[in-house]
Amino acid sequence: MIFRVRVTDTESGEPVEDGGLQKLVVVMPDGTEFVPNIGPHPPKQAAGYYWTYAWTIPAVYPTGSHPYKVVAISPDGEVVTFTPFEAPPSQLTIVAAQ
Repeated sequence: MIFRVRVTDTESGEPVEDGGLQKLVVVMPDGTEFVPNIGPHPPKQAAGYYWTYAWTIPAVYPTGSHPYKVVAISPDGEVVTFTPFEAPPSQLTIVAAQ
């Protein structure tokens, strides 16, 4: 599973990249946190910079819908949280391996 996030400054409309955040974290419903890194995507011919984290889903992780969230903290401490729409197609859904 790859989490890929773009953060935009709502005042300037510009992307927030390395150094523009105090912290960015993906939070799973069980409290597990992933800290993405900023980098070009795709790596050799960047169309843009994204915060990414590659998560190998543990074989014992429960199946079903998992309402994760992304929390960004600005250098001055402002906290902004993104959560996907509650509609099932927008949620992270884990199915049993085939």
